[in-house]
Amino acid sequence: MRSARVLAFVLVPVWILILNLYHAGVFPPPKVDLSEKAEARWYPRADAGINNLVLIGAPFARGRAAGEVTGPLLREQEQTLVSRLDELIPAPALTVRAIVLAAIGVFHDADKYFSDEVVQEMYGTSLSAPKEFDYLADGFTRQVAYHGLHEVGQMMVDQGFDDTGCTVAAVKMQNTFVVGRNFDFEAGRVFDREKIIKWVFPDKGYAFVSVTWAGMVGAVTGVNEKGVYISLNAGGSSDHRRIGVPSTLVILDVLEHAANAGEALEIIRSSQMFITDILVVLDAQGSLYRVEKSPLRMNATPVKSSIVIANHLNSPDFAGDETNLFRKQELTTVAREARGLQILASLPAAADPSTAVHQVLTVLRDKGDDHGHSRPLGDRQAIDALIAMHSVIYDPLRQLFFVGTGPSVSGRFLGYDLKQSFHTRTPVRAGELPADPLVSPQIYDAVKTSLARFSRVRKLALDDKCDAARAELAQVTEAYRNQAGYFHSAGDVEACAGNPDLARAHWVKALALHPAYAREVRQLTSRIAK
Repeated sequence: MRSARVLAFVLVPVWILILNLYHAGVFPPPKVDLSEKAEARWYPRADAGINNLVLIGAPFARGRAAGEVTGPLLREQEQTLVSRLDELIPAPALTVRAIVLAAIGVFHDADKYFSDEVVQEMYGTSLSAPKEFDYLADGFTRQVAYHGLHEVGQMMVDQGFDDTGCTVAAVKMQNTFVVGRNFDFEAGRVFDREKIIKWVFPDKGYAFVSVTWAGMVGAVTGVNEKGVYISLNAGGSSDHRRIGVPSTLVILDVLEHAANAGEALEIIRSSQMFITDILVVLDAQGSLYRVEKSPLRMNATPVKSSIVIANHLNSPDFAGDETNLFRKQELTTVAREARGLQILASLPAAADPSTAVHQVLTVLRDKGDDHGHSRPLGDRQAIDALIAMHSVIYDPLRQLFFVGTGPSVSGRFLGYDLKQSFHTRTPVRAGELPADPLVSPQIYDAVKTSLARFSRVRKLALDDKCDAARAELAQVTEAYRNQAGYFHSAGDVEACAGNPDLARAHWVKALALHPAYAREVRQLTSRIAK
C-alpha cells in the first residue's frame, strides 16, 4: 500500500506536467473570418515544368486556398519528414512522443513571435493537413512547428551532423548585381521534385515571388514587386535564444513590407531571431548587403564587388566565435567559398546581363575544389554537391527570375519576366538556361544510389554483418568507386571481416582522395595508425 502511495505521489505530478505541456504545445487557433475569399491558381509541374501557385487575397483565405490545391503534396511531404524522423530516431512511438513533449517544453510560447497575419495564413493551410499524423500534434501545431525546421536543422549541424550548406554567388553588372543561390536541404526528393514558385498578391503589402514548398508560409528565397531580393544562408554562432522569430518569417516580412535595402535591414534588425543566419539583400538601386544576424548581434556589410557567400561569418564581430570557428574548421563552407571566389577571379568582367547570368550559373554548378581538382559527383565539398532543393538566379537589369527545374542544379532553368508577371498576376515565362551537360537525371540517380550504398555498407559493417556489407559494396558500379567514400566503406568491410592489413590499405586510399569533412580525416588517420 505504501509503495502504491509513493508511486501515485510521483506519477500524478508527472501526468499533470505532461497535460500542461500538451496544453502549452497546442498552438492556439486564431480568430478568422470564414467568409473570406481568396483566389488560388495552380499550374502543375507536368504542364509548367515547375509547380507554380498564384495566391491573391487576405491571409487566412490565401492559406486555406493554398492548402486545398496542394493537399496531396502536404501529405507526401509530411510522410517524408516523418520517415526521416524514424531514420534519425529508430525508436518506438512512445519515444517519439517523448521527443515531441520535450520540444513542446522548449518551444511552447512560440506564438508570441508570430504576427497575426502569419498565424491566420498558417491556420488556413493547416485545415488541409493530413489527419494521419495527428498522433504527433494537431495539424495547426504541426504547421507552425515545421516552420522551425531550419532552426532545428542548424542546431543539428552544430552538433556534428552533415552540413547542408547553401552558396550564393553575385556578379557585379553595371550598377547592380546578378545574384544566384543554391538552397541545399536534404529532407527527401519530394522537396526538389515538387518545389513551388509561389506568387503572392496580399491584400496588404507588396506582391512577391518565392521558391518554396507546399504548406510553407515563410520564405528562403524571393523577390518582391519593388525589386527587393532576399535569400537565406545558414550560419552559426555561440549566440542562442530559446525561442524567437523563425528566419523564414523574417524573410517573409521583408518581402511583404520592404521597398528597398534600408527598409529590409531595419526589419531584420528589429526581428528577434533565435539562431544565427546570413541574409543576402539586393534592391532595385543596386545596393547589395551581406547581413550576419544572430540572436544578440547584427552586422550588415555593403558589397561593392562580385562575391561568393557560403555558411561562415566573416565580420570581425564573430571572428573568435567558437561555433563559427567550428563551421570553418570542420565543415565545407570555407572550401566552397574559396572555390567560388577562385572561379569569379578567373572570369572576365561581364559585358552584359546574359553573360553575368551564365557566370553565376557556372559558379552554382561547379564541382571542383580550390586546388583545381575535380571532386567526385555528389562530393560535399563541391558547391554543387547534388543536394540543392532549389537553385535560382535573379537578373535585376532585365527583371528576370530563373529557377532550376531539378534534380538539384542539373536541369534547365526556366526564366520568368517579373515585371509582366506582377502586372498581370500570372507567371509569364521568358527564356531559359540549358541543363547541366555533366549530370543527366540518370547520372544523378546513379550517384545518389552509390552514396546511399556507402552509408548502408558502413552501418552493416558496424553491426558486424560483414557478408551483407560486402554484398552491398559489390553493387557499386565501377564509375563511382574512385572516391574516398568507397574506400572508406571498403576498409570498414575488411575490418569487419578480420582483415586489418587490407582494411588499412583501403583507408590509406580513402585518405589520399581527400574526404570532405575534417572528422572523416581524423577517423581515417586514427584507424590507419592502429
